[in-house]
Amino acid sequence: MTAGVVQPGGWVIACLANLDPGSSSPPAPVVRGEVVTVAGLEGATDTVDVLVEPSAWLVGAAGSRALQLKDRSRIRVLAGPSDLLATLFLHAARAPESSQRRLAQLRLDKPAFLFGNDQLILGDTSGQAVLGTARVLDPQGDRKHWQQKAQLALLEARADAPSDAGCVAVWVQSALARHGIVGREGFLNASSFSAGEIRAALEQLAVEDRVVLTPDLAADPIWWRGLLARAAEAVDRAHRIHPEWVGLPLGDLHARIQDALPLPETFEAMLTALGKGGFVRDSEFIRRASHRAHLPPRLEAAGAWVRQVLTEQPCEPPSRKDLTPDADAARALQFLIETGEAVEVGPDQVLDARAYRQAVERIVECLRQQGQATLSELRQRAGCPRRIIVPLCEKLDQEGLTRREGDVRRLGPAAPS
Repeated sequence: MTAGVVQPGGWVIACLANLDPGSSSPPAPVVRGEVVTVAGLEGATDTVDVLVEPSAWLVGAAGSRALQLKDRSRIRVLAGPSDLLATLFLHAARAPESSQRRLAQLRLDKPAFLFGNDQLILGDTSGQAVLGTARVLDPQGDRKHWQQKAQLALLEARADAPSDAGCVAVWVQSALARHGIVGREGFLNASSFSAGEIRAALEQLAVEDRVVLTPDLAADPIWWRGLLARAAEAVDRAHRIHPEWVGLPLGDLHARIQDALPLPETFEAMLTALGKGGFVRDSEFIRRASHRAHLPPRLEAAGAWVRQVLTEQPCEPPSRKDLTPDADAARALQFLIETGEAVEVGPDQVLDARAYRQAVERIVECLRQQGQATLSELRQRAGCPRRIIVPLCEKLDQEGLTRREGDVRRLGPAAPS
């Protein structure tokens, strides 16, 4: 160790006699064996997955059977200055042969702060004999799922890797294979690897297409491709079943794949990736770039009827209720609104898009000429009845094209110059 430099996971003796907790309250006592670390790491744990190796002097020693490491045996764990009691659980509930390493889980009597790749000493509860050593493979063990296939694959990969800093790539890939996707901030902080080593490993694996990186996330390539394929199929299914839709609503897409989104940032990162792979999104929908909304055959007649009614009396169309006497007409009208052929002026008012543009142009021209106008004056200029001009002006107020001042309106900040 270089003088004055401690590598991640290293143990040092520190004098904290003048510890200042940064508050007016008296500092809590710091005793031998406690860990002082930076904020942002995972907390202390009472369960760690390890690779156990019996002590060399026990191998082949006569009469040593009583001292050998056995499943569910009580042992003492020395982690730096910490002296802990624990129960040892061996994978497959088999005691290791005297020369055989074995995956295991240590269930500590009280929580301790341990780093990945930490080297531990295992002894008997009396403290009289060293039984073996253990290397921490997962400092945040799971008592319920510790023998699941995915977790076992992670442990086996890390157990076969060298114990020095060169194994950081193995730790990165095994974590991604286990969890699919992780946040880059704080990833593997609770390990003996430095932030620079972790970052360099991620970047190198990304160059080799063995990791997918976004600014905030790191993902296993197989898992990531599966997520994108699932999202793409959801969009394609919407196109097949509802060709009249502009695209699949983003809320619907999120609901359909929510179980595959372990982190909140995953959805936005997935949408960005889809946008680079032949999909187009806006604030509300996502679609394939090749998709063009069209009415299915069963709605073509209804669509033609709605178009005809809207254009016959462009400034005085019937109410929405009269425009949609049945479900097919309602779907056809919604299609015309979403594709821009019709404009929803109010909850019960819909205009043909051309008639809408003409009415807006006349209102803007009137206000530009006069400076201000009453609702009655705008109604006469636009040629619309009161049931249309009232919600139309309210819509323009919301969009900033007009601005209401008492009983008159003026041009708003969004009005064209």
